[in-house]
Amino acid sequence: MIGSLMAGGWYMRVQILSNGRRIRKYRDDTRAYPDFESLRIAGVIIAHEMMARLDA
Repeated sequence: MIGSLMAGGWYMRVQILSNGRRIRKYRDDTRAYPDFESLRIAGVIIAHEMMARLDA
């Protein structure tokens, strides 16, 4: 999970890696999170959903 602080709040990217290679990515440039804690919580949820889809 990568958070970037920009004007208006934090923006998020989530990358799922396997053996050092990126196999899935998610980028949310439309929603600004008010603080890093909010971004972290949302990122963990999104990452879990992405990994669950890989197992299906």
